[in-house]
This record gives sequence, structure tokens and C-alpha cells, in this order.
Amino acid sequence: MDTFTAVGIAEGFIDADSEDQVIEAWQLLIDTGLAWKLQGWFGRTASQLIGQGVCQEPDPSRVPDPLDQARALIREAYQ
Repeated sequence: MDTFTAVGIAEGFIDADSEDQVIEAWQLLIDTGLAWKLQGWFGRTASQLIGQGVCQEPDPSRVPDPLDQARALIREAYQ
């Protein structure tokens, strides 16, 4: 999942396939730190999700490498 999709799912302008995908989106926003750089409610919601044990504390090592994502998309397009 990319950050645009994660923001879209969090804001509701992109439909999530499941509750797990919503959690994945929030975890990505947390891990990238983006949750605290966007509108205030993103950070507040992220903090609540961490406090409730739904999401984990930020861990940048969980953030996918954008180059790996691009390579995967290219491979997929040429298969």
C-alpha cells in the first residue's frame, strides 16, 4: 500500500476491502510519521489506535521501500 491509498482509506475517500486493510493503512501512516504531519485528527487518531493496541508504535523498518514497490509494478506490467 502506498501513502496516498493509506490517506484515502483513513479519510474515507477510498473504500477499504476489510478492517485489516484499514488497520494496515493507519499503521503505514504511523510508521512513516505522516500521521503527525497531516491534519491534527490524523495524529490524534493514530495516538488513540496505538493506545488501544490496534496499531503499534512507529517502526520505520516496516515501511516498504518505494524502489521495491516500483520494481514490483514494472514486473507485473510486463508479465
